[in-house]
Amino acid sequence: MKNISFWMMSVLLSTAVVACAEEKTGAGEAGYNSLVKLTQVTEETSSCEHGGLQVDTGLDLNRNQILEEWEIEQTQVLCSADPTGEPGQDGEDGVATLFSSAPEAPGENCPHGGIALHWGLDLNGDGDLTVQEVTDTDYLCHGEPGKTSLVEVHEEDAGVNCVTGGLSIVTGVDQDGDGDLGPAEVNSHTYLCNARAGDDSLVRLTDEPAGSNCARGGVRVQSGLDTDGSGALEDAEVIYTQYVCNP
Repeated sequence: MKNISFWMMSVLLSTAVVACAEEKTGAGEAGYNSLVKLTQVTEETSSCEHGGLQVDTGLDLNRNQILEEWEIEQTQVLCSADPTGEPGQDGEDGVATLFSSAPEAPGENCPHGGIALHWGLDLNGDGDLTVQEVTDTDYLCHGEPGKTSLVEVHEEDAGVNCVTGGLSIVTGVDQDGDGDLGPAEVNSHTYLCNARAGDDSLVRLTDEPAGSNCARGGVRVQSGLDTDGSGALEDAEVIYTQYVCNP
């Protein structure tokens, strides 16, 4: 009797969304990666009398490319046949159970793509799982791609908002993914006004890494007055600091 054999592999797919705004944007968070973990199990650690293979699948929520126990969404166990059993009279050897995985394009099974997991018996004994031999297919789908934070900075003419002129700063999230900050996507609109004629308002935009200010990263928006006339916003000239965080 042939023992059940397994093809062991791990698959990592990723998707990313990139967009840009007029001045500068924060990078949108990519959809979570799909991971597969294969583990040999014994009769002591599973319900399989003769051991087998445990297949765990899930999304890489902490993005460390390792499928943690708390990230596992689905578990299947394939049990091995009895390795000591005697074949029946004039009987044939058993066939191996095979496992394979392949990228799944965005579509009906996975709106944002993912991984197709195929199972079946190696009926022709060639060691490869053919389309005709597949008896079951599961899908591990990617999460929805993240949205991009946008920041737009415009000159504000002297008027109601700024008596001596200044800057208009608009921030928000690119919900429709078109790279432009539409009126319905604006989360905040602030004005940095010149203190007096001749003092220019400056804004400095910097990518903000994931951390205490923005859990998933974003953009740091610093503003102030160009008191030394250098045309660049120095650290000592910063008056306001805001964070536009990725959702």
